[in-house]
Amino acid sequence: AYSGNDLGATYTPEATTFKLWSPSATAVKLNLYATGSNQEDGAAKIDTYDMTKGSNAVWEYTVPRDLKNVYYTYSVTNDGKTVETCDPYAKAVGVNGERAMVVNLNSTDPEGWDSDNKFTRVANQTDASVWEIHVKDFSIDKSSGVSDANRGKYLAFTENGTTLNGEGKVSTGVDYLKDLGINYVQINPFYDYGSVDETV
Repeated sequence: AYSGNDLGATYTPEATTFKLWSPSATAVKLNLYATGSNQEDGAAKIDTYDMTKGSNAVWEYTVPRDLKNVYYTYSVTNDGKTVETCDPYAKAVGVNGERAMVVNLNSTDPEGWDSDNKFTRVANQTDASVWEIHVKDFSIDKSSGVSDANRGKYLAFTENGTTLNGEGKVSTGVDYLKDLGINYVQINPFYDYGSVDETV
């Protein structure tokens, strides 16, 4: 077992350390890629490194340069068979989750993230009105009043003043949720899942 909290890619501008817990593996290689898939412009394999098995069955390798936004996989050998796989501890991934990405999460925060305090809390949980929304279904229909560019996308949640068929009478989108008195929204999906091919 391994009780550390540093599995996956630990990034700094000077170096990135990769750690994978794999007790049954007999060999692990780290593969670096320029893009999240072979179908993207500039796709290329950058390097491959042999990882070293340390204590507690943790395989490790440190690349002494800035790898921000570089993609990677592991080639894991077990029982004589080698399989290339995404890092199970990845913090970000490319197309269809096939390659992990080295990411500096501090650089992904939008402006004002640290001072955001608009989270609604209710005095009693019985006062919570929760609405579950699916990103695409929320605004994909033309009658939603959402702009063509944002229809069916995350950015639909940023539009105010949308109305049914754009007629200005019945609120849609986030305004509709406010009119209903919804104070908690669960947006799905915020994760990768196997039944959707992101290349189409």
